Amino acid sequence: MPVRDAVSWNTLLAAYSRSPHPDHLADARRLFDEMPQRDAVTWNTLLGAYVRRGLMGEAEKLFGEMPQRNIASFNTMVTGFFAAGQNGRLDEAEELLTKRLRVTDMDKAVDAYNTLISAYGQVGRESDARRLFDMIPRGPRIMEYYDRWVCQGVRYAGSREAVLEMPDPDVVSWNLIIRGFTHIGEVEHARGFFDKMPERGTISWNTMISGYEQNGDYDGTVKLFTKMLEVGGMPDRHTFSSVLAACASLPMLRLGTQLHQLIEKSFLPDTATSNALITMYSRGGALTEGGSHLQADANTKRFHVLECTDRRL
Repeated sequence: MPVRDAVSWNTLLAAYSRSPHPDHLADARRLFDEMPQRDAVTWNTLLGAYVRRGLMGEAEKLFGEMPQRNIASFNTMVTGFFAAGQNGRLDEAEELLTKRLRVTDMDKAVDAYNTLISAYGQVGRESDARRLFDMIPRGPRIMEYYDRWVCQGVRYAGSREAVLEMPDPDVVSWNLIIRGFTHIGEVEHARGFFDKMPERGTISWNTMISGYEQNGDYDGTVKLFTKMLEVGGMPDRHTFSSVLAACASLPMLRLGTQLHQLIEKSFLPDTATSNALITMYSRGGALTEGGSHLQADANTKRFHVLECTDRRL
C-alpha cells in the first residue's frame, strides 16, 4: 500500500469519526494514535467526534492535550457544553472562552460566543448573556454578534437592549431586526424600526409586509403594500403572496383580482403565488361563479391559475 500523506490520514480519520457505527469511534482513536504526524485538522476531527457523541469527558481530556488550539477547537467545545443541557456546563464553557482563549482571538470566535450567549438566554440567564456580550471587543466583526442576537428573535431583555444600541446598522441588520420583532408578534416595534430605515429595498418591504400578514394584521398588510407602490417600490412574488393572503382573509376580492392582473403582466406565477391566488378566489366564492380554470401540471403536481375572472366585478 502506498505511503499515506497527511491528507490521506485525515480523510480516513474523518470517515471513522463521522461513522454512526458504535465501534468506529474506537477505530478512530486507534488510527489517531497510530498517525505519524498530527495537525490541527487531525485534533479537531477527533475532538468533534467525541463532542457529537456527548463524550465531554473525553473531549475535555483531548482538548487539554492539544499542542495548539484554534478557533474551531473552541467552537467545538462550546457547542458540546451547550448540548450537554446543564446550566453548570455553560459556566465551564464561559471559563473556556474567557480564560483560555487569547484576547487577540476573541474577535474571531463569533460562533462560540454567539452559541454561549444564545444558551444563556434560553435558560433564562439574561444578565449573563448581556455580560458576556459586553465583554466582546468592538472589532470589525461586532455586527455579526448583533445580527445573531436579532436572529434569536429579540426575545430576551439583554438582546433587545443590545439591538437598540446597534452602531450604524446596515440594511441586512435592519431587516433582521424587523424580522425578529415580527417573529415574536411585536409588529409595532418592527414598524418603528422599519420607519427609521434610511433606505428600503424590496426585501425590507417584504419583511414588514409579511410580518403584518403573519400576525393577522391584514389591513396593515394592504396599507403598507399601497404605500410601497406609492413611493415606487418594486413588489415581487413574495410581496404578492403576502398581500394575496391578506386579501383572502379580509376578503378583498376586487383588490385580489387587480393583483392577479398585475402579476400576469409582471411574471409567471410560481407555486406559492398560484396557491395564494387559489385561496383568495376560493374564499371570495369566485372559483365556480367566476369560471376559474385550473390546470394540473402532471410532472410537478402543482396547480397553476391560468384564468380567473369574477363576473360580479
